[in-house]
Amino acid sequence: CVLTLIGALAMMIYYSWEMTLIAMISIPLSIFVSSQLGKFMRKYFVRQQKYLGELNGQVEEMVTSYKTVVAYGKEDEAVENFGTVSDKLRKNSISAKVWGSIMGPIMNFLGNLQYVLIAAIGGVLMLFGTKGITIGSIQAMLQYSKKFTRPINMIANQYSSILTALAGAERIFEIMDS
Repeated sequence: CVLTLIGALAMMIYYSWEMTLIAMISIPLSIFVSSQLGKFMRKYFVRQQKYLGELNGQVEEMVTSYKTVVAYGKEDEAVENFGTVSDKLRKNSISAKVWGSIMGPIMNFLGNLQYVLIAAIGGVLMLFGTKGITIGSIQAMLQYSKKFTRPINMIANQYSSILTALAGAERIFEIMDS
């Protein structure tokens, strides 16, 4: 990915530094959008890990102490508690998945916006006779800009998986600290 980024950037600068600047506008925008959305999504992934831990703890407790639960007639209460925690986990997991799956389409939109801007600005530069700007160089810039943004989009699309892993790691570290 790093070699692709460096190679695509070098070729973009070679063809047109003006259009390269336009392509670079999308990078800070992508970083800003993904960081803001990440802050918002993070709370769902942390809660998801918390509820999953509660649910697993409850199941483990009920299975290992099944005879005690039956002896005191607490089966219905155990099922009700399981259902409550399970519902919390389900609702939170749905929210986490929805918000996590929004990242990909937003990054694709920003990539397509970059594509349109390069094509439009390239066309304007060609019409005004800017040196070295041809239909071929605009087409090359469009291809290299896609190659340039592809690794960034791949990372953004994996962001929800990264957040899930980080939330799980936080829970592990909390347990280790205690």
